Amino acid sequence: MSEEEMNLIPLSKAAEILGVNRQTVDTWVRKGKLPVASLVGRYRLFRPGDVEALRKERQAKMVSKKEEIVATF
Repeated sequence: MSEEEMNLIPLSKAAEILGVNRQTVDTWVRKGKLPVASLVGRYRLFRPGDVEALRKERQAKMVSKKEEIVATF
């Protein structure tokens, strides 16, 4: 097993990092928002960098939406 494979994140941990449930991560995988790095049996594993990039993207969108809401008042 390579070093990269040893650092892969299981779906449950990815969901925890992203602050969503497992079904949401499944949906994002199907829509292509989060690539699967490896399949081990039926378990999907993700690269930490991919999970972190999506987390930052979601956070930036949330901040942007919050600023829009504040600007309307």
